[in-house]
Amino acid sequence: MQEISKNAIKFVRALQQKKIRQTEQLFVVEGEKSVLELLQNGGFAIQKIYCSTSFYETRLSKATFKNYQDSIAVGNATQISQMSFFENNTTVLAVVHIPTSEIWQPNRQKPQLVLTLDAIRDPGNLGTILRIADWYGLEGIICSNDTVDFYNPKTIAASMGSFLRVKAFYTSLEDYFKAQKGKMLVVATDMEGENLHSYAWQPTTLPILLLIGNEAQGISPTLLAFAEQRLSIPRFGEAESLNAGIAAALFCDSWRRSMHFS
Repeated sequence: MQEISKNAIKFVRALQQKKIRQTEQLFVVEGEKSVLELLQNGGFAIQKIYCSTSFYETRLSKATFKNYQDSIAVGNATQISQMSFFENNTTVLAVVHIPTSEIWQPNRQKPQLVLTLDAIRDPGNLGTILRIADWYGLEGIICSNDTVDFYNPKTIAASMGSFLRVKAFYTSLEDYFKAQKGKMLVVATDMEGENLHSYAWQPTTLPILLLIGNEAQGISPTLLAFAEQRLSIPRFGEAESLNAGIAAALFCDSWRRSMHFS
């Protein structure tokens, strides 16, 4: 167990920048719940855990976390706050190695819905979408290259631990759709599409790629052209649009109910 140094504070703060995360291949997980879930998950390699003395004594000193003792640095609440991306975190954060990038492919042995994101820019939205995917038992999501970074601190925090279970694959969606033609079904969320409430999801062994567009511009016309089905959430009031995360939840719920919770 070590003490927190000024250099450590500077380094962790630098990881708030995407280019530094990519160079160092490290990201930060903040907050008591997320860090404890990270340690219990065991699926990520941890470089360092920084925590307050009180948090160490009450939580991390336990036998459950004996394998992490050499990775722990202890300091005061002010030091943790100086490292943190969030004003209210004064207890713990962890610096974690970004896993080796692998091309994630949907499981073709069972019905599969895959949230496919076109230029989602808000990290909070992405984190919420990860939680939704996790809630509905989805294994992974596919993101356009211009979708916000999976390892953005706000994304990790908003996912509330779901980043541990839901994989993300970044790619050119246009190239991906071309390569997967005939192997997957592309369904687009589109305000001009068929009413989701009356749509009957057909049983299929092909993964369904549910295409969700940018918060402001929607789905790009180039990608929309690949959609074999367009679906809309009926509007009863005057709101201009729905948040991408809310829309994703409604579509996931509709699809999952059609599968009889299988």
